[in-house]
Amino acid sequence: MSGTSKNVTYTYMLSCPVFLIGFMGAGKTTTGRFLGMMYGIPHVDSDTYIEEQAHTSIANIFATKGEEFFRQKESACLSFLSKLDPPAIVSCGGGIVVRKKNIQLMREAGVVVWLTENANDARRRIPNASTRPLFKSSNASEKKASEDNKSENTQEASRGKQNSLVPDSDVSSTDSRGTCQADPSPEQLLKQRIPLYTQAAHIQISTTNKVPFEVAQQVGEALKNANVLQIRKLM
Repeated sequence: MSGTSKNVTYTYMLSCPVFLIGFMGAGKTTTGRFLGMMYGIPHVDSDTYIEEQAHTSIANIFATKGEEFFRQKESACLSFLSKLDPPAIVSCGGGIVVRKKNIQLMREAGVVVWLTENANDARRRIPNASTRPLFKSSNASEKKASEDNKSENTQEASRGKQNSLVPDSDVSSTDSRGTCQADPSPEQLLKQRIPLYTQAAHIQISTTNKVPFEVAQQVGEALKNANVLQIRKLM
């Protein structure tokens, strides 16, 4: 978005990268695309970037190389996208928080916005979850990451940088050791990731009962309030 007032042209810019995180089906890519169109700022989808660089699909990477290989590529991609100039809106894959170093990188490099959803949202938005590559592979790395970070969740959740309601009670934080299976359901995987999303996020925006454009508007306002989305005058 740009405009002109009294012969002064203005546009928007980001003071740092903005990372959209959340479970599959939360609308990270669509919300990021809307933000890019609304404010004229760069937007990149991390999964799309990985596919372009690898010349193959995410599903094929999982099938032929395995999840650990994909996570390595994902971390390298995140590091590159965090350094883009000008800074961009980065729509991240749902499992970006599995690696603790990814959480640290995002929090240090920019602002992390968690698009929250409850289990009912996830179930409705991803009816064919069995076709998703992650549900065909082991989630052992996610179980370890959740357990490693569990002790830090209370401190992170209490910080005043968050912007929305706590996630619905049916997806509250749980000990992943009680639900972890070799082939997790979307509900189980969401519960395992809640502590990781909580630790990563500076801002939370609920997507429940909202269309992506409405979510993008709320994210934009939150970024303005945080002085991350700024107006730049062009003489």
